[in-house]
Amino acid sequence: MLNLLIIVIMAQYRIKELLKERNMTQKDLAQKIGVSAVTLNRYMTGNPSVSSLEKIAGALDVEISELFVHRKTVETVPAFKCPHCGNKLYIEIKGEDYGEESF
Repeated sequence: MLNLLIIVIMAQYRIKELLKERNMTQKDLAQKIGVSAVTLNRYMTGNPSVSSLEKIAGALDVEISELFVHRKTVETVPAFKCPHCGNKLYIEIKGEDYGEESF
């Protein structure tokens, strides 16, 4: 039961991310899949059927698996080199594309 809850929470979070990326609201998505906003909310907070998730994925133009995967990139890049020991200190940058040449 706990695993199912985690999957539903992951899908809910990812759907919200996808809506934000597309400048859409939950109401927009509900209209696009032909259900009320209340019904969509039930899908997102309850135990959605595979067919419901397929409709949502189709409306967001993603594969159904994309509803369960967090896609923000995390890259670890060197920030600077310690002048005393020579070790490189690293930082993580989320959602941006910075390479080593940026520093």
